[in-house]
Amino acid sequence: MWTTVLLVFAVWAVSDGNPLSGYQNDPVFPEEVQRIIGGSAASLGNFPWQARLDGPLLCGGTLVHAQYVVTAAHCFFYQGTDYTNPGYWTIRLGEIYPNSHESTEQAIPASSVTVHSGYNQWATPDYDIAVIRLRHAATINNYVSPLSLPNYDAPDGTSCVVSGFGDTTGNGNLASRLMYVYVPVMNRNTCNYYMNGAITSRMFCAGFSNGGKDSCQGDSGGPLACQLSGTWTLSGVVSWGNGCALAGNPGIYTRVTQFRSWLSQHTGYAI
Repeated sequence: MWTTVLLVFAVWAVSDGNPLSGYQNDPVFPEEVQRIIGGSAASLGNFPWQARLDGPLLCGGTLVHAQYVVTAAHCFFYQGTDYTNPGYWTIRLGEIYPNSHESTEQAIPASSVTVHSGYNQWATPDYDIAVIRLRHAATINNYVSPLSLPNYDAPDGTSCVVSGFGDTTGNGNLASRLMYVYVPVMNRNTCNYYMNGAITSRMFCAGFSNGGKDSCQGDSGGPLACQLSGTWTLSGVVSWGNGCALAGNPGIYTRVTQFRSWLSQHTGYAI
């Protein structure tokens, strides 16, 4: 048996660039906030594709088109309650501080939520993907811009970056700003060994065998971005794991290459 930890927090929310250049020069923060787990604090414009789902559950997402955000299916279900009604959700873009309003921030209500029909909240977290249509298109600028979808899977060992506003310690301490961490794509056979064969063809793993760096609760639905052929792509969606940043327990991500046609079908765009 294996224990699934879906990386989502149930909280009633109160409304209140790419990462290549300059991330080494981020301001220094106390050690206790220097992780997503094991990561660093982002600056405005580092991750212009990052979305935050403001609603009954804490999740992230990725802008893939001016009017569409990709996230995890499990972000819309908690203890048997269905939160797929778009009226629950406002999507926040262009922010790094979840508890304040930046001048770069765009808050756009959801107009529809589409969860993959293969997802079953009572079973294993397979087909863990959903797409949100925004009520109106986001304004694309240096702080808000879409992330491309991949044409192929990131090779084993590729260093990819995962970002989010979730737990920074594994003990329920939510980040006060957007965090990110680099983790390598793990060999599928190695990961399936660690996870007792639970990794389907619609999942892949990223992380270190000895742990220490990972996404965690509240980062669900957010992006794992990998640079492929010189372009940053949404290679993975934060999905699940056994605990956070534990040795022999890598993060598990939805494999976006397996859902390109589904996303095109449900957005109406060849994204």
